[in-house]
Amino acid sequence: MLPQRLMQGHRAYREKASGPQRVRFAAQARAQQPQTMVIGCCDSRVAPETVFDADPGELFVCRNIANLVQRSDSPMGDASVAAALEYAVLALAVKHIVMLGHAGCGGIAAFARRATPLSAQNYTTLLEQASVAMSLRHLRSYPCVATAVEAGSLTLHGAHFDIRTGALALYDQHTAGFIRVA
Repeated sequence: MLPQRLMQGHRAYREKASGPQRVRFAAQARAQQPQTMVIGCCDSRVAPETVFDADPGELFVCRNIANLVQRSDSPMGDASVAAALEYAVLALAVKHIVMLGHAGCGGIAAFARRATPLSAQNYTTLLEQASVAMSLRHLRSYPCVATAVEAGSLTLHGAHFDIRTGALALYDQHTAGFIRVA
């Protein structure tokens, strides 16, 4: 038996599906057509659908530890990320890919504990943001992504979400820095 909280959640979902949402749910059952893929951390506190107040079917989401994307030619690459990227770009034709990092990332903190920081102030935040920027660069190593970006049909974005405040900072590729927007 599933945990009680999940069963209660499913009952609430079914109640919504039997009301005015029925038409929307029926349309989603036929096909998914998200415009945006989000690659985020599997941290339970940072659900992209919640962070962006997205409806079911609005986002195609791929999550892993520390929202990392390795280069396509890396022996350490993640086949599930590569498959999700190819499906999102080639089959779903998403228009945007968002790399979503976050404050308090356990994967980044684990890495930080192994390294000696040059400056303790904001060290993990800087690592979290550097991880987003690095993963954005790595995305371009995937042929399907590079081709779609070059054709102008796909745009890459970086974002950093602060769990404590709810603030969002966006990566500016021209300045290689993050700008707080919310």
